[in-house]
Amino acid sequence: MKAIGVCAFLTAMDMLFEDEYWQIQKLRGHLAIML
Repeated sequence: MKAIGVCAFLTAMDMLFEDEYWQIQKLRGHLAIML
């Protein structure tokens, strides 16, 4: 579970360089996977 959190964090850092819309969509996807 901790590894998933780390992956999500790194992905979130990556998303800072992407379009805001896709950032929100991907973040929702990661939250759905973690829940």
